[in-house]
Amino acid sequence: MIGSGWAIAMASLMGIGAGMGSVDSVATGAGARLSWSGIPHDPQSLAQTSQESGAAAILTRYLAQLQADGMDPATQGVWLQRGYEFLGSYQGTEPRSAASLTKMATSLAALEKWGVNHQFETKFWTDGRIQGDRLVGNLIVEGGGDPAFVWEEAIAVGQALNDQGIREVTGDVVLTGQFNMNFLPDPQYPDQFPPNHAGELLKIALDSEQWQPPAIKAFESQIFEAVPEQTRPVVKIAGASRWLPQVKPTPERATLLLTRRSLPLVQLLKLMNVHSNNAMSEQLVDQLGGGPAIARQLAQSMDFPAGEIQLINGSGLGVENKISPRAATALALRLSHQLRHPENGAPAYTLADIFPISGVDRGSIRTRKMPAGSTVKTGTLNAVSALSGLLPTETHDA
Repeated sequence: MIGSGWAIAMASLMGIGAGMGSVDSVATGAGARLSWSGIPHDPQSLAQTSQESGAAAILTRYLAQLQADGMDPATQGVWLQRGYEFLGSYQGTEPRSAASLTKMATSLAALEKWGVNHQFETKFWTDGRIQGDRLVGNLIVEGGGDPAFVWEEAIAVGQALNDQGIREVTGDVVLTGQFNMNFLPDPQYPDQFPPNHAGELLKIALDSEQWQPPAIKAFESQIFEAVPEQTRPVVKIAGASRWLPQVKPTPERATLLLTRRSLPLVQLLKLMNVHSNNAMSEQLVDQLGGGPAIARQLAQSMDFPAGEIQLINGSGLGVENKISPRAATALALRLSHQLRHPENGAPAYTLADIFPISGVDRGSIRTRKMPAGSTVKTGTLNAVSALSGLLPTETHDA
């Protein structure tokens, strides 16, 4: 820690790459565009301010320890900040391989597009009719981009269909829109994931007589233990699963059977970041226009040098995803502001609602030696170790 006040968060990259800085909880009224005019940019001013804050000596000791552990200081980057007060930097404006710190950009872009309470909808239609306990026709699944449609979600759909009296579908499962299950892609990629693509998994989930251990474990999880009367669904699909993107179900052409809504976005981001789930982040980024588009958008909206945010995807897989420590700090500040001051009267949140908390969450933070209560995002590749977030100090709690 450095002094009192809002603590710092650092990250360093081993081999290639660099690290990160710190964040404050962001003062009320910070506005949509975060100004960096009060923070020195040129190396001489950065060094002078670092000396005055006392951070320079701490940085020197930190880098010396890294070197003693066999890491080249030239590959490191650190940015230290308390709120909007700059404390210290070591190569803090140089873009470095960010690994899963990239998910900070994904989180921010998602919040700015959809808001904290957004829920993705998966709709289930039919082009047929119900006769007795049979759905005579196709079951049409219109995906809405839910990045966490998993066994539990599909099992709940099967139960809802049983509640409507449906125990058999005479036709096919027809997928359209953006539908993924268990973090696997749509079945338009059968050569990559046979036979465990989304459509086949959905068919299995709807019919408990086909369940294997993963589906059974999901059904017997804590969610279902809390509701003892839950029954195993049986919806037998006579046909195959097909991906037909040209199908656009409407009330005039099909009958809506049910709509399944995802968790609110803020909870989805927490799951994604705690477990550093690459599939979830890529599914979100696909709907946001891709990594390069997000990088341009965020650099512009934050009034930040575009060269310090370079993204090829939304997960951080690949050393080509680069973020400077200063830009990572900017992302954390902007995220904090977005969470604390949501639009449309939504509840206020903090970074702790979307990032792992040391001593509380497991996931990717479990192996990091962090003070309890630290709220950080981790990033790891073979030769990259990054960290970004905030630490509490004696006089300020995170």
